[in-house]
Amino acid sequence: MIISPDRNHDVRREHVGCHLFNTTLRVFWSGFHDEESDIAGYRVAISRRPLGYDVIPYTQFGVVSDAKFDLGEKYGLSLGETIFATVKATNRASLSTEVSSRPTRLISNTDSNLTQEDFLCINV
Repeated sequence: MIISPDRNHDVRREHVGCHLFNTTLRVFWSGFHDEESDIAGYRVAISRRPLGYDVIPYTQFGVVSDAKFDLGEKYGLSLGETIFATVKATNRASLSTEVSSRPTRLISNTDSNLTQEDFLCINV
């Protein structure tokens, strides 16, 4: 799963690690499958911790592989905070599994080519 401006943004398959604050957050995922009953739908949440839902609760997205969220102060977020996206896949038997993204720091558009020990921000 990646958090990125678009599906092709992360061409090196490395997590970008940063996202511009007060802009649309896009989440892309793959790899979920169920051979017996198929995937019935996906729900996505945004949180300050892995597998959480404290910023934006789980939202149903149907059987697609991407989601968009308009981030900003209305969710109590601020510059420099770290967030995670969590995708929960549910099959037709109502069994589910979930996975979280790597950490993503919210930055401003004046923070370009930010490199830190835990985050790699490229061409932000």
